[in-house]
Amino acid sequence: AAGEENAPPPACPPPPAESAAGGADIAEVFAVVRPQLVVVTGSADRTARVWDAEKGHCQHELLGHGGRLSSVSVSPDRAQVLTTSLDRTERAWSMSTGECESTTSVQTGFVSAASFSPDRALAVTGSADFAAKVWDRKTGQCVSRPAWLWGHSRMVNAAAFSPDGLYIATASSDMTARVWDPATGRCLHVLRGHNSEVLSLAFSPDASLLATGASDGAAKVWGVSDGAPRASLHGHTAAIMSVCFAP
Repeated sequence: AAGEENAPPPACPPPPAESAAGGADIAEVFAVVRPQLVVVTGSADRTARVWDAEKGHCQHELLGHGGRLSSVSVSPDRAQVLTTSLDRTERAWSMSTGECESTTSVQTGFVSAASFSPDRALAVTGSADFAAKVWDRKTGQCVSRPAWLWGHSRMVNAAAFSPDGLYIATASSDMTARVWDPATGRCLHVLRGHNSEVLSLAFSPDASLLATGASDGAAKVWGVSDGAPRASLHGHTAAIMSVCFAP
């Protein structure tokens, strides 16, 4: 129900065991629109890379994390790359130089996801401690309100601001997604209907819809304003690691 809240859990699960190669063979990839087409990749080798997608050249290797990367995202103005890692930090990097501009130790569990607000003033992170958190990008501090977004009962696998900045969405291993008011931290909608861990999410460009993908291969589309299901998408036979809307 809207506004549902849980007390902070006493413990969080350990991070996934890293393989001899440095981690699981999962990487997030985000493309940045023209004028120059750039792709940013995050890897189990503990690095991210910025690529010229047309020439295939690596422009920058982003070095510094102490664990495999769990997500990468690009700010709407293309100025920064945000990375998260099993080392429990998020880092902001210059897109133009590849230099690390800030490092924040963000949560008590390993950091699974991060996303910029549309104006790049804030970032939201999700973690294995069952919470999402909102950060001031200038100070590197958790904002006083809404601070922690409590409600999920298992790991937060994905977190994102809506394109208009009016909502935050989170996806969790507790088989739900949630829509939050970033100004107050209030949970607006609990999206129930998946039968397995919810691993990925994406807002539509106009912020009216939210797509979610789950570990059982099912995807769903929801209304953001009312939290109502709009469509169920079936066909995959394994986990849906990423979803997006066409621009």
